[in-house]
Amino acid sequence: MPKLQKRYDDFNDNGINIIGISVGDKSDKPQLLVEKRAYIYDCLLDGDDLAKTLKFRYLPHSFCHK
Repeated sequence: MPKLQKRYDDFNDNGINIIGISVGDKSDKPQLLVEKRAYIYDCLLDGDDLAKTLKFRYLPHSFCHK
């Protein structure tokens, strides 16, 4: 997650958005981590269905969408 924040910091002013997607977490740990570390990029905290729809085959996974 720190790397995602770094990418957000580097590219957000250029109009590129970063979205973190939590997959496989059934607790509140991702939310607590986002709050504790004050991440400011967008986070989907229950992304299991989205990961299936987008056919993520491995994690972590990155892609760009235009």
